[in-house]
Amino acid sequence: MMDGLPYALMVYNIQQQLEAYIKEKGIKAFILGVSGGMDSALCAALARPVCDKLGIPLIGRSIPISTNTSEERDRAEMVGRAFCHDFDEDYQLEGIYKDFWSVLEPAGWDLEDSREPFRKGNLKARMRMVLLYDLAQLHRGMVLSTDNLTEYLLGFWTLHGDVGDYGMIQRLWKSEVYDMGEYLVRIVGEDQSKALQACIDCQATDGLGISNTDLDQIMPGWTGTSREGYNQVDHILFSYQIGVKEIAGKPIVDNPVIKRHLASEFKRNNPFNIKRSLIFPEVESVPERKMVTVEIHSDKRDEPYTKEYIDNLELENGDAISIQYEEPEYHSDWQSPAGWCITVQRTRLENDEEFAERIEESKRLKEDLKGRRYKRYLESKKEFEE
Repeated sequence: MMDGLPYALMVYNIQQQLEAYIKEKGIKAFILGVSGGMDSALCAALARPVCDKLGIPLIGRSIPISTNTSEERDRAEMVGRAFCHDFDEDYQLEGIYKDFWSVLEPAGWDLEDSREPFRKGNLKARMRMVLLYDLAQLHRGMVLSTDNLTEYLLGFWTLHGDVGDYGMIQRLWKSEVYDMGEYLVRIVGEDQSKALQACIDCQATDGLGISNTDLDQIMPGWTGTSREGYNQVDHILFSYQIGVKEIAGKPIVDNPVIKRHLASEFKRNNPFNIKRSLIFPEVESVPERKMVTVEIHSDKRDEPYTKEYIDNLELENGDAISIQYEEPEYHSDWQSPAGWCITVQRTRLENDEEFAERIEESKRLKEDLKGRRYKRYLESKKEFEE
């Protein structure tokens, strides 16, 4: 296991957050697609105690379609029977998938067929999504997401397909998913422990028939176990996240893991929307002079001001006159005298000097803001690295 990570506390925190969310939103059930892989098995293990405590069902479905192996189906059944309140294998999509593909297939007849496995994989994931979300609507529940941080950063998921509503492990690296599963193996029941261990030990696959294992797509040429491979993948991704430029003596951007990460950016920004500022024609902003209020006269005296004094002031229409009597203010070593005070304020356009000073100050504030943003970025980067 990875040293230093408090998995007992991490599991507790995840379950506390899930419990609070269920209570706040009034969730009546959770729906989980059980694939026979590590991610869905961990999600089942994390969710079951919370669902038990709050009395809501964890509904699991294994939805095998053509390319799922018997080993995947067996592990899915082990996990579903061990952790879910309501579990079933749903084969009804198999026939629908074949009919659907017979409609879609002609679209690719005049093209190279290299994309066919991906097209089929996306179709399977999106058909499963329809079934799971229909169950969620039926039971007034939500679909649990089974994606992890590594898959998210690599785009190793199907848009509008295998993405759920609530992610317990979305911010965990795949290597941490394995380690958390290994922790739970030691504290859950016997059948649950066997199901989890089977998922830890197996070679990870997408179950869509695109490749034999996940690592065939992510890190071609990998020959070790999936768990060992994902440790490597997480190390490469983390290194890139913190600004490492080279790995194994080569530019990190040339690594197939990082190439996949960069190429899948569109998934993490879906849907992409054009900004309004790019739709509307840009009009160059010309600074205009602003109205300012300035004090043009002030005075203080012992006696009230006379009409003659007021009449002799050079006032313009709109000037604001304020006359008041101020009591003396006492301080430890001095006091301000009492007396009558008069002020005259005038609102006018900025003069040349005031205008130039305001524009210069505005530029300085913008530069300061950029500096503060960059400082916050550096602080966030340091926090991420730690």
